[in-house]
Amino acid sequence: MFLFRGWEGNRNDDGYAKAISELKEDNSALSAANSRIKSKCESLEAKANELQQLKESAHAQANANKRLLAQRESHLKAARKVFCTAQEKMTQAAATMEKDLTKPSPTPIVVCGPSGVGKGTLINRLMADFPDRFGFSVSHTTRAPRPGEEDGVHYHFAQVDQVKKEIAEGKFLEHAEVHGNVYGTSLAAVEAVATQGKACVLDIDVQGARSVRASALPATFVFVMPPSVEELEKRLRGRGTEKEESIQKRLKNAAGEMACADEPGFFDHKLVNNDLETTYQELKRILGVA
Repeated sequence: MFLFRGWEGNRNDDGYAKAISELKEDNSALSAANSRIKSKCESLEAKANELQQLKESAHAQANANKRLLAQRESHLKAARKVFCTAQEKMTQAAATMEKDLTKPSPTPIVVCGPSGVGKGTLINRLMADFPDRFGFSVSHTTRAPRPGEEDGVHYHFAQVDQVKKEIAEGKFLEHAEVHGNVYGTSLAAVEAVATQGKACVLDIDVQGARSVRASALPATFVFVMPPSVEELEKRLRGRGTEKEESIQKRLKNAAGEMACADEPGFFDHKLVNNDLETTYQELKRILGVA
């Protein structure tokens, strides 16, 4: 009993209490250290997660940049292709324009002759055989249409006031009063044929031909003669469209027109229409299409 009590007494000594105190301090320090380590680990884990997110974001951005670069390259190639195509077309257009500018325009052809001589038949046949070479200039007239004539095809049938107004405005290449009616060729009619690259054929009277000769327009002048005045009268009466007064007026005018055909330097060629086929072949030879 004595020994047991003695041991219990030792438990309460200063050394034991100190040891217990130090142990508690160590446990407290260890706990604090564990807390700091845990906090550090959590902080490191958070930073690791943040770095992973940054890495993934950088990777995604790199892929996006790659796609953007590829898209830009594709657009650039397409733009180059469009530019090259446009440049090629512009070069071709410029070459065509230069060729057109240096290419001489076909020389207009002025065909004159008395009414009924057959010049209209010759012109119609020429254009039917060579539609790509020749174009007819549709003249204006104030006379009434004959049977079978169409406005805008055979003539532009117009009122006297309208024609005189446009003549005063300088819109006509030539004009004249023939058999009591006004006839004329507008500049627009000639330009319409020239823009097609064709030689413009003008079926006009001697007065109109004189106006064209006096203008700056270069042209080939052809006069179609009847074999005789008697043959011309026969053809006029054969039309069946003219009154006696009109026939006599046309025969009188024909005499003056045929006299003009002999003026030096006026007409380049004179054809006597004795036989239509022969005359047509000669006309083709003159125009270089025989």
